[in-house]
Amino acid sequence: MTAKHRYWSQALLRSISRYPKGKLFISDELRVLAMRHELKLPPHSSAWGGLLSLARKEGLIQKTGRYVRSAVPTSHGHLVAEWRRI
Repeated sequence: MTAKHRYWSQALLRSISRYPKGKLFISDELRVLAMRHELKLPPHSSAWGGLLSLARKEGLIQKTGRYVRSAVPTSHGHLVAEWRRI
C-alpha cells in the first residue's frame, strides 16, 4: 500500500468513525466525503470495497442486508450494499 493510499484510507476511516452510531450509508457517501476533504479518488474503483471491508474488520460498520442503487454515473445504477455504523 502506498503512502498516498494509506493516507486516503485512514482519512476516510476517521470520517466513518465519527458517524453517529446507527447511521445508515452507502459507498456513494464516502465518495462525497473524499471530495470534501480534497482527497484524490483511488486509482481503481475496487479500493472503495477494500475500505469498507477494513472498516468492517475494525468493528466500525456492518452490512444491513439491504442494497440500494448507486447514483454514481460510472456505476450505471448497480446495487451497492447499505452499511450501518456500529
